[in-house]
Amino acid sequence: MNKTDLRVKKTKRLIRNSFAKLLAGKDLTRITVTDIVRLAEINRKTFYNHFGCVQDVMDDIENEILEGMELFLKTHTPNDILNDPSILFRAITEVIKGNYEFYSQILSMHENMNFFTKLIRRMREIYQQKEIVGPTSREEWDFILEYTFSGLFAIYRYWIQSDHAIPLEDLANLTERLCINGVRDFTR
Repeated sequence: MNKTDLRVKKTKRLIRNSFAKLLAGKDLTRITVTDIVRLAEINRKTFYNHFGCVQDVMDDIENEILEGMELFLKTHTPNDILNDPSILFRAITEVIKGNYEFYSQILSMHENMNFFTKLIRRMREIYQQKEIVGPTSREEWDFILEYTFSGLFAIYRYWIQSDHAIPLEDLANLTERLCINGVRDFTR
């Protein structure tokens, strides 16, 4: 990697991190380029060298997350996840741990429900292209995916909003138990 590429990556990360910090206190629609450049301590020209508007920053973040999830889903079959749901939970946990502050802001946004809908829809599209082995029909599998992915993101969002009531590793274990054994496992 050359020096220019490193500077571009650092600048984009600075802009994205500043944007994420602003999301903690403002609605997405109220964040301006001026807010971002002030917090990032860069000039407007630098911002516009990388992004056309504030929404482009959000789109860039969403695309990065979608690309990461697509890569994961392309390497794991629906049956892989049904047989061992922990692989999905652990993959998401590793992504979150890699840049916790940034992802915690993104995951806790109420406005981000549209993003979660896009993410779940994209996951279903990828899996609809894969063969499902076993007695589960395609229609049933779509409901299973919706339930699993929606629940998973809701749990991570709640964990962030609860100010990390339990350690992240414990959350991954709890989520895995819920998915494999259901709620009954906790009432015995």
